[in-house]
Amino acid sequence: MGRVWTLVSVLAVFGCEAPEDDDGGGAGGGGGNVAADGAGGGSADAAPETDAAVADPDSGEAPQDAGPPPEPDAAVRDPSCEYPGYSGIIEPGWVMPPLFWESAFLEDGTEITFGFDQAFCEPEYADFHTIVIIVGAGWCVACPSYFREVGRIAPALQEAGALLLFVETEEIDYTPSTSANSQHYINRLVGRTPGIRVGDGETRPTARAIYNAPVVEAFPSGFVVRKRDMRIIADQQQARGMLDFVAIAMDPEAYWGRPGYDPQCGPGDEESSEPNDSEEQASALMAGQTISGGVCGADVDYYRVEAAGPWRVDLDFEHAVGDLDVYLIDEQTHGPVRGAGGQPMGSNSQDDGESFEHEGPATIMVLGRRLATAPYDITLTEL
Repeated sequence: MGRVWTLVSVLAVFGCEAPEDDDGGGAGGGGGNVAADGAGGGSADAAPETDAAVADPDSGEAPQDAGPPPEPDAAVRDPSCEYPGYSGIIEPGWVMPPLFWESAFLEDGTEITFGFDQAFCEPEYADFHTIVIIVGAGWCVACPSYFREVGRIAPALQEAGALLLFVETEEIDYTPSTSANSQHYINRLVGRTPGIRVGDGETRPTARAIYNAPVVEAFPSGFVVRKRDMRIIADQQQARGMLDFVAIAMDPEAYWGRPGYDPQCGPGDEESSEPNDSEEQASALMAGQTISGGVCGADVDYYRVEAAGPWRVDLDFEHAVGDLDVYLIDEQTHGPVRGAGGQPMGSNSQDDGESFEHEGPATIMVLGRRLATAPYDITLTEL
């Protein structure tokens, strides 16, 4: 069975209502199993005839000059654009992995390809500063009202520079949703609200990646990706009611980890080497040195270790204040190094403080679990 949203306040706001039955939806919003009716122009048209002049090979005439090739479109992808390093974990605080859909739909039914890599690198998405991802399921009785409310605020989101991505994870019968069915169902709820419609059954490289993501604990759900670093900066599970998507889109640099709560540290707690929020800005961490700092927002802290031999890093903080973790960074992928089980290498316990050992030069990252914030001390010891 699917997961159901359990916050009473959200259910009260969105009424847990089923969509109307007069358009084939059925109870529980099951538009997902309605035929797509050819949405997105599924039928292929014949290839248009070419206008290029072709000489008759028996006429003796020289072929006509077709002229110079057309000028390339100025709005092309920068070949040097590199997607931020990612772990593959879809959770607040982490970089969104570059999932993609070979079949996705715009509000008018136009079929396109879409991926987070495209959103980060391609010029057509340059004016967007955040990506608001709205997640539902065909069997979810509260999802239609949630989606309609998002449709109502869509103009304000667009004005604030937010790209809307609607994701339907499952049909009413719990089978993975296709993008065509997702487009048909979502348009019934929000009409031609600007945004992209995809089905999680067609998510690549792994189908159902959104449904199985830690950021989606119940339905309906939503989360926000800050486009400058593709980091997840807010999610519905942390909110008592519907997330204030418009406010988040207007100020993606603010702290949105727990709406209504301030960070547990501030600029005065940050390390003296701040900013060290990227690998390129990593602070030097020397043997025998202790640095006092803090994860005080949706950013992370990077440190560079140059020790040639074995070493241990100790991260000291109070778990009751905020749960921090420390990870080893892969210098090729720029995401966390993967261990034997595919999990990021480092230390991520539920205790006060984290510690792990390694050998040789490396870059490490300090991150707040699910956007937790806290001051800390970090120490490097040569072994």
